[in-house]
Amino acid sequence: MKNLCAIVVLAFALSGCGQPRTEDAAALKKVFEKPAPGQQSTEFSEVKGVVDQAINAVSEGDLPRAIETLTVARLQQNLSDDQREAIQNVMGSVQTQLANRAEAGDVAAKEALERYRAMKRR
Repeated sequence: MKNLCAIVVLAFALSGCGQPRTEDAAALKKVFEKPAPGQQSTEFSEVKGVVDQAINAVSEGDLPRAIETLTVARLQQNLSDDQREAIQNVMGSVQTQLANRAEAGDVAAKEALERYRAMKRR
């Protein structure tokens, strides 16, 4: 019975359960189409560059890079509430997928989660 449960959990993890949702990534891209009110164009360009890197990482399935770039983006000053929420939504999806992969034995996913947790403590 334990083996069956382990197989079911592994199947869900590998099948993409918790995969970063494309609608979250699309919403993230949309809120960074133009600067939010009060955002300077130079600030916006820098943040948009980081967000674009994160979106590319998500679409390429490079979740360790995605969580790192999303963390950098979230720490930026002068984000609108919509921008911050969109970043957080994608981060939640990426964290879930990384946790699933780590639980299934993916060492890179486990290391990425450890680096993320260390960044949060700073």
